[in-house]
Amino acid sequence: MAHFIWNIGAGGKPAITFTIDPKGGITAHHSGRGTSMFFGTDVTISQIVDGQRKRTAGAMIQDAMPFLCADRREFLLSGLTPEMWDEMLNEPSLQHRIY
Repeated sequence: MAHFIWNIGAGGKPAITFTIDPKGGITAHHSGRGTSMFFGTDVTISQIVDGQRKRTAGAMIQDAMPFLCADRREFLLSGLTPEMWDEMLNEPSLQHRIY
């Protein structure tokens, strides 16, 4: 299994570690939240690195990494998985009518 570490920001921001399994599947691990998300085999580390270069140059993540779905881009930014978002948004205290 290969490992690739990507620091997404300066100043002590969390790092994203990517592991590549023998079949080429990529999994991202967010050190700040201790979460992981499978990115599959339809994306490459080269694409992710190129996208991060564009982000560093000022591009919005959706423009820099259009090859990633919104859930994967959000994971890179926040470390939150779709399941975590669902759990947060289904929190009973958030289920109030807004007038």
